[in-house]
Amino acid sequence: MRWAIAILWLAALVAHAAPNDAAFQKLARQSEEARLADRLPEAVQSYRRAVELHPAWSEGWWWLGSIYYDQDLYAEARIAFEHALVGEKKQVPAYGFLGLCAYEMRDYAAARAYMSKWQAAGAPGDASLVDVAGFRSAELLTQDGRFFEALFLLNSKVYAHGPDPSLVEAMGLAWMQMKNVPEDYPPEKREMVWLAGSAAAWFSASKTDRAQEFLDRLATHYGDRPNVHFLRGFVAEAMKDYEAAIEEYGKELKVAPQAVAPMIQLAQLYAEAGRNDEALQLARQAVTLEPGNARSHFALGRVLLAKQQWADSAAELEKAKDFSPGAPAVRFQLARVYRKLNRKQDSEREDAAFEALKKKEEEHPAVEDPASLARYREGRAR
Repeated sequence: MRWAIAILWLAALVAHAAPNDAAFQKLARQSEEARLADRLPEAVQSYRRAVELHPAWSEGWWWLGSIYYDQDLYAEARIAFEHALVGEKKQVPAYGFLGLCAYEMRDYAAARAYMSKWQAAGAPGDASLVDVAGFRSAELLTQDGRFFEALFLLNSKVYAHGPDPSLVEAMGLAWMQMKNVPEDYPPEKREMVWLAGSAAAWFSASKTDRAQEFLDRLATHYGDRPNVHFLRGFVAEAMKDYEAAIEEYGKELKVAPQAVAPMIQLAQLYAEAGRNDEALQLARQAVTLEPGNARSHFALGRVLLAKQQWADSAAELEKAKDFSPGAPAVRFQLARVYRKLNRKQDSEREDAAFEALKKKEEEHPAVEDPASLARYREGRAR
């Protein structure tokens, strides 16, 4: 009797499931046909009915979210892309679209969280998604105060698109270190942001004459504002005009005496020019102001190395390594000071780490230090 009941129950279940399965397959075909024929209202209806029958159909949720996104229906798209991540075949690029939807909805905290997951997954998706999501990620980094990381992403966009107005505005905000996205900063600062962004974008495009035009206009009209002279010093240093860079960083510190970034750059330039006492004073001040900043400890370690204070130099460079283990310049200088201390095994370990990180950075350059890797190659013989 029990077996008979079980068989009857199973037969009823199959009989009930089969029509649903057939209905789902039919709706799936209709959805795809309507989408490919650009009959989007019909496609939306078919996809919605299909995912109601089969909620784990990730691909259906993905296409439903994509159609909503293209129609600027961001709330609806966000719901669909969330479902696309929980089916049997997760559509991982949905994290990028979720970040874009949240950004357009001004839910910036959620946008940052989604973008972080997208990047952790390797930033998957087609070229269009990678381009747009990368751009929005940069804007969110600026809003979060991670200005150099934002500029790294934006520089890569300049290579692809040139000095596009949207890029100019985003770069201007990052360079002026304004924790804003383009939609929410004061209108009276638009000219300053545009001048700074234009200078940065043209410089990234290797059009230094055009960049200098905007830098001059920026200094003429806004030379009393923080970060203006820092930008000019950055460009001068990258062009290896170190005297001009020193002058501009000095001007920046007159405008913003507690600004650590120009303090660090100036300390390193002083050290390279043999002005070690001035460099030491600035580097110590930078460490006092930002004890958790790897670059502050790195600058102090380099100055102490130049003053032949090997043990103190090693201590500061080790702190820099703790805060930023992936920075090749730190490992290179640590190898140098360990050699001075006759710590051969430690020196060899840091040399090997430097070579590995240098190769990685040449493939994917970073922008945390304006002097970049070139200066450390130049200084390697010293």
